[in-house]
Amino acid sequence: MKTDPDGFFLNSKSNQNLLKSAMQNKSAILIGCGMGVTDQTRELLKFLLTESKCPVILDADGLNAIASCIEYIPEGRTILTPHPGEAARLLGISTEEVQKDRFTAAKKLAEITGAIVILKGAGTIITDGEQVSICNAGNPGMARAGSGDVLAGIVTSVAAQIMASFTRYQLPSFAMPRFLYHAACAAVMLHAAAGDRTAEKMPMQYMLPQDMIDSLQDIL
Repeated sequence: MKTDPDGFFLNSKSNQNLLKSAMQNKSAILIGCGMGVTDQTRELLKFLLTESKCPVILDADGLNAIASCIEYIPEGRTILTPHPGEAARLLGISTEEVQKDRFTAAKKLAEITGAIVILKGAGTIITDGEQVSICNAGNPGMARAGSGDVLAGIVTSVAAQIMASFTRYQLPSFAMPRFLYHAACAAVMLHAAAGDRTAEKMPMQYMLPQDMIDSLQDIL
């Protein structure tokens, strides 16, 4: 992959061709973790969203990059995983407004993007704009840089497994959002359960994201 002097991907034809080839026959793709936000990465993200056919999970810099062009978010096959600050940028409001009414913010974001929204925080909210679920599991030890990356990976894994079955049994395309909603709910619960299992093994102030990854084998 060609990059600029700072190491961020360029929206070059060769990069586009490489990514287009890599996306072929994939069950789900995750975009954003460590991607950076530049004019070039923003254009490359638009290309990926336009060319992709499978479910897309947008996290971290993927959310920051798409904030100025949310019309590119594929309706019905996207999962967004914002923390309150990222949700605020997507909605064009303040973080304080998001936190004041998290249910309304998550629901509105789902409605305007046509995506499943996982609004992270104490009491993570999952919504498709109609159905709403809340996860009360988890603990303060999970509030570490990198914990969101673990969640994004779990969401992508669960979505890919569900979509593999979706394709295998040739289910109708209109059912995809419902399947992805349940995938998002399952992934959030797995993430929280891994965090709680980790807290049983060590003090919460010492927990790291990799410890939660290790704890997944205890609950699966």
